[in-house]
Amino acid sequence: MVFFYKYKKNRAGFPVEEVVDLTAILHTKNKDVRSANSIHVSGHLVAQREQVMISLKVTGVIILPCARTLVDVPYPLDLTLNEMMVKDLTEFTGSDDVYEMTDNQVDLMPIIEECVLVDIPMQVYATDAKKASKAGKGWVVIGQEEYYNQEQQSEDAEAPKGDPRLAALADYFKKDE
Repeated sequence: MVFFYKYKKNRAGFPVEEVVDLTAILHTKNKDVRSANSIHVSGHLVAQREQVMISLKVTGVIILPCARTLVDVPYPLDLTLNEMMVKDLTEFTGSDDVYEMTDNQVDLMPIIEECVLVDIPMQVYATDAKKASKAGKGWVVIGQEEYYNQEQQSEDAEAPKGDPRLAALADYFKKDE
């Protein structure tokens, strides 16, 4: 979504009402994003002197993998964006919420992309993740206590028995004490 900035003719602002597909854009930055189509962007842009105030509402659903089962999990988006674009970014040093216009164009896609990427959680879980399979071909899920018991048994089984000819010396230091 690109808008051309013309201050004198558009003082009332530009309405924004679009449905965009962010799948390809988001997947290049975050491989977990499986689908992000039908993202609804609405709001308005208001031109003021050498800057454009951007107020947007981004809603939709992103499909992400479950952290336990890798099944598709719908993650709802509901973002409110209030950003500013200026012609000359040097006047606004130190501010992360200011973007620069290029060739008198207001490109909203980088702003939307950045805000959506920041909103994506590290992990999502399916509602039926507790019912996940506990075993498969060549693998089984066990608890921590059972794991430690198996480790202890394998360490005991692998402990060196020693040379049977030196077995009499095993008790040598115990007799001296």
